[in-house]
Amino acid sequence: MKTFLLILSILVSFSVYSFDLSTARTQNKVCELSTGYLKALDPAIQADVDEINATRKKSYQDVSATTKQAISVAETMMGEKLINKYGACK
Repeated sequence: MKTFLLILSILVSFSVYSFDLSTARTQNKVCELSTGYLKALDPAIQADVDEINATRKKSYQDVSATTKQAISVAETMMGEKLINKYGACK
């Protein structure tokens, strides 16, 4: 149950971006890292990716505080989920 809540809370926080992440993914401008963060493949969107990664880090910190686990646990878990869903950086 903790894992489900962890994933749900992180995914909900990811859905509030003004930047169109879906389009960036389909245009191969970003990719997912195993660390749970995005990598910009287009320097023109680096600022947007940095903002998304900062939001992700805050979510991971919140989950870490709630679950009393290291932040790396949340990062790795979401990295795996995101890679399974969207694919990894090549």
